[in-house]
Amino acid sequence: DSFGDGWNGGTLTVVSNGVTTTHTLATGDQGSSTFQVVSGQPVVITWTVGAFAFEPSFELLDPDGATIIALGNP
Repeated sequence: DSFGDGWNGGTLTVVSNGVTTTHTLATGDQGSSTFQVVSGQPVVITWTVGAFAFEPSFELLDPDGATIIALGNP
C-alpha cells in the first residue's frame, strides 16, 4: 500500500479447486499471503477495491518467486 495504511477494505478473493479464500492487507505498506492451487485446474482471482483505490497494489508469485502478475499503484 503506497500510503502505508493497508488496503482499507480491499480484498483479493481466490477460488482454487473449489476452495475460496480471501486475502487483504489490514495495516502497513506490505505483507504476504499464500494459497494452494492444483496443477491443471482453473484459478479465479477477484480484486475488490477498498476505500482508496489509488493506493493498493499486489503481486502474485509462483512457487519459485517469479512474478505471475503485478497490478496496482506501487
